[in-house]
Amino acid sequence: MSDKNKKHLPAKKRDHDFKMSKESKSFQSENNPIPYLLKGHFGIPPIKVSPSSSPPNKKSLSIDEFSKIKASAWNMTMAHEIALQGNSKVFDQIKPKQDQDESNKEKLHRVVKEEMHKAYWQLLRDELHSSPPVFDHAFVIIKDVKEMMVSLLADNRVTSLHKKIDEIFDIELLKQQAKHSALDVRKLSVNIIDTIAAMCAPIRDKDVAELYSIDDTVDLFRKIFDVMEIMKQDKINALVSAITPHIQKHHIQYEREKFNDILSKLPEGPIATERWLQNTHRQLLLTAEMDVTNKETNKTTISPLTLLKVAFTKLLDWNHSTNSFPETIAVDQERFINLQKEFQRVILTATLILTSLTTLSSDLSSHQHYMQTLKKNLLILLSDIDDFRKLDAIVDNLVEQIWKDTNEYAQTYNSVSHAVEPHKKKLLQEQLISLTDIKQNHVFKLLEKRAITYLLTITDILEIPASGYQIPPAPSALKVIGNELQNLGVAYAKLVNLNRLVYGPFYSTLLKKIIGLPQPNISSSETSKSL
Repeated sequence: MSDKNKKHLPAKKRDHDFKMSKESKSFQSENNPIPYLLKGHFGIPPIKVSPSSSPPNKKSLSIDEFSKIKASAWNMTMAHEIALQGNSKVFDQIKPKQDQDESNKEKLHRVVKEEMHKAYWQLLRDELHSSPPVFDHAFVIIKDVKEMMVSLLADNRVTSLHKKIDEIFDIELLKQQAKHSALDVRKLSVNIIDTIAAMCAPIRDKDVAELYSIDDTVDLFRKIFDVMEIMKQDKINALVSAITPHIQKHHIQYEREKFNDILSKLPEGPIATERWLQNTHRQLLLTAEMDVTNKETNKTTISPLTLLKVAFTKLLDWNHSTNSFPETIAVDQERFINLQKEFQRVILTATLILTSLTTLSSDLSSHQHYMQTLKKNLLILLSDIDDFRKLDAIVDNLVEQIWKDTNEYAQTYNSVSHAVEPHKKKLLQEQLISLTDIKQNHVFKLLEKRAITYLLTITDILEIPASGYQIPPAPSALKVIGNELQNLGVAYAKLVNLNRLVYGPFYSTLLKKIIGLPQPNISSSETSKSL
């Protein structure tokens, strides 16, 4: 629907509104960005949606089914976000992004929308300044203001404010006044501002007070809309704050129910999750065959829990261009992507530092100031790299940075001056060039393996943390990135443990099917605890 047509809709139907369903009492948005799981995820590509009048085939969804899945996924995501981080930042994360990362299509949509809004207000200005003034568009806006104000009030009872709003916005009376050139727009504006002042929270008093000082009618009504949008957000936040304790207490069962609702309507089922676990199982079996002396990885000892723990670590090296993300992780995909990037960045940093020390001088490892300075600068250089598999583009920058930091430090401490002997710079460059295919580098692979083991340790500790628990320091080989790795471990453990708690029953059935174990009759609560 075009903006031109939207202006004639009631305010509560505008595309930026957020409403609560009376039936489910759960949040839904009419135009907020749909979480990733709705964009081609859960097997719901838009091209497979068929009209509800047509009988859907096995690989298509009717529009009604798609809408139900969309609602379930949205509600599940909202419950998950509130449970994970409270309500303070939930709405910041679901607002449309308008930054340098927006696509050309998104940018075009934003520019068109901005231009339509300008035209919307310019039309009001033109009509009011015509001779005689025309109020057609003004009355559309007045109706919208009224409906927005009513939407901010309690909808389960009639209050004095309801009556006051009806008196102020007596549209027939206002039209008669306009017809006889007796409409006092300024008086109407003051009455609206007075009513807003009686409705808003104390924190908005300053915003409302500023309205009285605006003389231009168009600018005033535009600002009135802005203030009421803020008040609407205040109402939503207050409502979310009120239900947050309940959601945090019951979100596990709620997320499971919504996820099952989604699964029941999927034509092909959770194929990405099953493929993820199957590939991990296959890799574990291959490892067992290559190391028959290691009983820990023997085929007969691969437990569902071991398989699931290893599967989660695979998300730290996920190829998003060729593999669909598991459906059970979809609500946290962005978090896992960020974890993956940060994990690869800190392991690469440690690899660069160890390689540099081996080439220049191992004596530098005992100089903590040098080590911390070098780490800080390398992390900055690697912060904008999306693909750490190929470092060709920045090898020269890395060499120059390492050489610069080492040279400056050697000038202060003569005991390590041998680290910057002229021929060593060329050696350093040769060593770093060998890192360009980082996944094949034995130092990186070793550090990555030890870091994953460390993350698994933290995950186990935080699964059911005992009083006075303490997270162990990073292994000695990873000491230089110890703080960064510990923070990563805590974030990783939080996501993994919550996911296992929510989807434990689902994983149990799927894992035992993959491994080939019998399916005992146990309760959902027992299953989630075991996984």
